[in-house]
Amino acid sequence: MHAILLPSTPTRWRRSIRTSLVLALAVFLSLLMQFEQVAWTFITIFILSMPEVGTTWRKAGNRIFGTLIGAFGGMAMIAMFPQSPNLMIIFFSLVLFSGLYLSMTMITSMYTYFMVVVTMIIVSTSAWDDPLGVQDLALERFQNTMLGVLCVTFGATCIWPIKAEDQLIDSMLTRITRARNRIAASISQLDGGSIDPEDLLLPEKSALAEQLTLFQAASMESHLVGKHRETVMVLLTLVDRLASMAAEINLELGSKDGRLCRQVLEMDSESQRAIRDTLDATDRLLAAVVETRRGRINRLTPELKQGVRDAIAKIDEVRDRCTDPRMLSFCSSVRRLGDGVDLLDVFDQWCVGKLVEAKFLEGEIPLVEARLNRSIFEPFQRINQLAFRTAVKATVASVVALLIVASMRWTSVGATAIVTCVLVMLPTIGGSVAKSLQRLGGAIVGAVLGIAVIAALAPNTIDVGVLLFAVMGIGFISQWIMLARWDLSYAGMQIGFAFAVTALAFAFPTDDIYPGIDRVFGIFVGILIAFSVMWLLWPVRATTQLLYSIAESLRLMGSFLQRGLLTAEEEELVRPLNGFRYRIAWLLADAYRYRQEARFERKLLPTADAPVLKMGVSLQAMNLRIHAVVRNRLEHERVRDIGRLDVVHELLLAIEDRMDAIAELVQYGTPLPPSELDAHLDAVKSILDSMPALDESERLLVRTQVGYYQEVVELMPRIESDAMDTFEVFGR
Repeated sequence: MHAILLPSTPTRWRRSIRTSLVLALAVFLSLLMQFEQVAWTFITIFILSMPEVGTTWRKAGNRIFGTLIGAFGGMAMIAMFPQSPNLMIIFFSLVLFSGLYLSMTMITSMYTYFMVVVTMIIVSTSAWDDPLGVQDLALERFQNTMLGVLCVTFGATCIWPIKAEDQLIDSMLTRITRARNRIAASISQLDGGSIDPEDLLLPEKSALAEQLTLFQAASMESHLVGKHRETVMVLLTLVDRLASMAAEINLELGSKDGRLCRQVLEMDSESQRAIRDTLDATDRLLAAVVETRRGRINRLTPELKQGVRDAIAKIDEVRDRCTDPRMLSFCSSVRRLGDGVDLLDVFDQWCVGKLVEAKFLEGEIPLVEARLNRSIFEPFQRINQLAFRTAVKATVASVVALLIVASMRWTSVGATAIVTCVLVMLPTIGGSVAKSLQRLGGAIVGAVLGIAVIAALAPNTIDVGVLLFAVMGIGFISQWIMLARWDLSYAGMQIGFAFAVTALAFAFPTDDIYPGIDRVFGIFVGILIAFSVMWLLWPVRATTQLLYSIAESLRLMGSFLQRGLLTAEEEELVRPLNGFRYRIAWLLADAYRYRQEARFERKLLPTADAPVLKMGVSLQAMNLRIHAVVRNRLEHERVRDIGRLDVVHELLLAIEDRMDAIAELVQYGTPLPPSELDAHLDAVKSILDSMPALDESERLLVRTQVGYYQEVVELMPRIESDAMDTFEVFGR
């Protein structure tokens, strides 16, 4: 009960009230226009009730487009194969598989393809009872969908509207605030204080998917964002780098041995002051950007920017005097952080509603190298094995459900059973168990509520006001539960669906409770069929995918370490689709999601202290260090030349092999061989220190790069320990 009721935030109250009001409006209009299936309008609103205006518009557009294609596709299929059920099943299977696979692989249009599948199922199964009424059913479903879209769009725009552009800016400011907290923790450490371990933790999930969704929604609702898409993508990159660099500095100072912090404190007072001044100046500039957003007046002044530049000049003097590689890399990280905040003018302008093109941003690399508007054929050119197998299993389960329901003459539960097979067939068994429990439990509760409303309204069948109050109450409760944690939210949606199917199945007063009973029974049949197929055909456990995601991220980090040293052809072969950073971030986000699903397989209670969380933090820290290695290499040609020396190449290969070995440990439990990284690192240090051909500036760059290598090597034991703990919990 605590998980359902809390947190009781103003946003949760507003969204629940808004949804309940929109539902009452939609039901009233449906009754006024005498739609036969009022429930479809109700369901459309529940699905499209998104927090932001732009997100609502985008999902509504996808639903309309998908419903149109699915309706015409279903009617065309019935028209083409009126007397050939075998051919119809083959055609149905092909379309179903293609739509499901695309719904799992097309980044920008996932919901569209899913709606094509669902609408085709509903339209085609209705032909069993009344083949001639398919066109009327398809038309009425589209009318209900359009009414639901209009009502939910009205609600999102007029009742406590939340703009996706504002949410996107606020999400970026949240990352800036987190960067400020890390800078404050670093300054505290330098002043002799201690860093709270919570300040060292990186976000549990990558903000990448959320920011992409908000960016696409903001592009739809805001002409300004749509016009300056490239600039916004670069600003996302800039904020991402600032957060990463602040985390990198924080993690370096907060290392368990505390050696780097002691080295800084042992420096002369002028050098210590230069480091503190750079961090302080950076923090003041970031604070000005936050204040700009809060007061809608530009606070980022030329004086603040000049203060950062002066501090960077002092850091450069400190770097010139440094000889220790690790101290050099730390000072370089502090300097790079100062360089990053010096480019925040455009974001500061955006915070007050002005967004302009900026020439100095043109050379920046976007946060996501993905081509978001991909061809529909591209996912079939590079097959996603997990999505492919999941689509095959869902298709097989749906066809089996179709045949069983048809042979048993269960026409009233046909669409529900087949759609259930599609919905609960997730990539992993743990995810499917979680969703099935929520779907069945929510359907039972919703059907009971629907029957109770029918019984309560029986003496007052012409009193629409009582019905609308019941709709508002059930809608509020369902939306409130939908905003709970992930393993309860889907149950809230199913409560609303089952209530609508039971109490709003007809436009006229009725005492027929069988629609609710049929829905529960159809869901039960669909779950049984889906799990039978899931266990017999390519069963995939969440624990397996969890360990694979962690292991694959380790392997990719090892390959990423070689970037800039390979030929263009070699890099193209090892580079994953959409780039290393995108793929690694997505794998780590998947690992956190699979951890939640694996709890249902291992019967583990929710906990904040878990090996996977610690492993994720360690991998995020390693990713930051490897990114620093690659960026320093790409920025300086001399560093790239040194990286091709045999001794350096052997160190990089040893790091890559070690990360591959850790990947084998976490995925399969393979024991680790003895580490030789320290010996390779010492060899690199001795060779580079004795090279006479390097001038002072080049020697500084090379020592900085060696410092980054040293940080990578020193983090390895921590990752090895976390890998062992993770395998002990989820691998045995």
